[in-house]
This record gives sequence, structure tokens and C-alpha cells, in this order.
Amino acid sequence: MNTNPLDRGSIEQNLLQADTAALLLALVEDTGDDVLLEEYRPYISNPLTLSEDFSEEARQRIARLVAERFVGGGLRGESITSAPDRFRRLSEEAAQRHVEERELDLFRKEMGLLEDAFVDWAGERPAQTDQYRVIIVGAGLSGIATAIHLKRMGINFTIFDRYDGAGGTWLVNTYPGCAVDILSHYFSYSFRRKNDWTSYYSPQPEVLQYLREVVAEFGLEEHIRFGTTVKSAKFDEGTQRWMVHVEDRGGGAARRGRVLRVRSGRPERPQHPRPARHGPVPGAGRPLGGLGPGYRCHR
Repeated sequence: MNTNPLDRGSIEQNLLQADTAALLLALVEDTGDDVLLEEYRPYISNPLTLSEDFSEEARQRIARLVAERFVGGGLRGESITSAPDRFRRLSEEAAQRHVEERELDLFRKEMGLLEDAFVDWAGERPAQTDQYRVIIVGAGLSGIATAIHLKRMGINFTIFDRYDGAGGTWLVNTYPGCAVDILSHYFSYSFRRKNDWTSYYSPQPEVLQYLREVVAEFGLEEHIRFGTTVKSAKFDEGTQRWMVHVEDRGGGAARRGRVLRVRSGRPERPQHPRPARHGPVPGAGRPLGGLGPGYRCHR
């Protein structure tokens, strides 16, 4: 019995579970062999091309070629950014459209090819920045990302979150089987990548732990007001400020900010059916489980 985890056959079998279009583009990037791209281009029909769109023979061949290069030490490991023309071409093949120059840096950032994937000032930091205060509603994925960029840019901000911890949807949804429904690596920030997910579709506890680590690493706790619900928000044209009314266990209060960013989502709120015309719904209110990450299902 072969127990070598780097056995070509084992690698090939695992690669068959990967996205074939992505494997093809990675292989062309690594080999520089445009013949492969020309041969299999007809299989790539849109940016969400699935492995099932390839013939079984094509899937197996591409997986075998990648496995052979991996085991044989043929992977060059060179950054595609050293060949800008090739990067553009492969980007357009993946997107199935013309890609503007300004988009390429975004692609590089999302691929982890830029050393600094943070938003920053185009020039010197404006002197009036200290006058700004940003109010962020929600300490989920989006709220956390917004806060990290603001902190690095020296902009004052406060996050208000109704729950007692960060994570948003991934904090409050704990039903059996709760997990991401797209590949796990999409759930890590470009500026703080996680490459050791335990599965392609990571479970809720792992996503939540990652978010907690990010909050701690970037020192966001002191900027978050947990257990605080935003009740209303109104923009004052005269002062050019947002008046935000919040409420915590101690009562209500008003907060002012130049910018209001609402980063709260809806998937943490159970959706209950309306009363039936012909009597009550049997088992109403009893949890049934979940439909996709972040959603609860009730009778």
C-alpha cells in the first residue's frame, strides 16, 4: 500500500475534485504552453465555467498533466506578474471579456500577488482627516474589512453591532451543517489570506474563528460597541452629518458621523411564514435546519 501523500496517483485523484478551468489556466501559466489553451478554450464558456463543462477525458488529462509537473518538480513557482502580457491574456480568458488596465491590480490583489493589498491614500494623508468619523453598522465580514482599511488610513470610526461578538452571520448561525457554499479561500481577506482551510466548504466554526483572529490581529475590539443596536439614522443637511440613534443595555444615545456605512446583512434573521388562510401551520416555529450558509429554516 502506497502511503506517500505526494504520490502522483493520489495527487491526480485530488486534482479531479478541483476546478478544471482553474487548473487549465494555472497549467498554461506555469508551462507557457498556449497550445493547451487553444485546445481547451471551447470548454471555457463563462467566468463560472464548471468542471462538468469539460469532457471526462479532458478533466483527467489536465489533472494528470498538473500532477506530473508537481511530482516531477516542474512547477516553476514564478510570479505571473513578471509577464504582464500573459497575465492580461489569462485574466481575460478567465473573465471571458476584455479586462481594463485598472482591473488588473484588483485581480492581482485578489490572487494574493501584491505585497500590499490594502487600500491607501493616493498621495499624502489629507490634514482634515481627523475631522471625519465613520459609523459602521455590523461587525461581520464586510464591517471588519471596512474597519481595517479605515484604521490603516488613520480615519476615526466606530462599529456598532447588536450581538456580543464579531462575526455577524457566522456568529449567530450555528445550525447543523452550517458552512460556506463557495470555495473557502473566498472567505479570507486579500490582505490576510488563510491557506489552510480544512475543507473546500469550511464549516461555520472555522469561519468564525478566522474572523475572530482577524479582529484581534488588527486591534479592532476597542472600536466595536457590542450589544448595541442602531435604531435609526438621519442625515442632517445643515451640518452635513449623520445622526445615528443607538440603543444598548444602558439605554439610548445619539452618535454623529460624517460617513455612515451599513454593513449588516439579513441572513441572521429567521424568516417565518405568514399565517395560513385555513388554520395554523403544523409545527410552526420549530427549527428544521438550514438552507445554505447564513440561513435558518423554520416551519
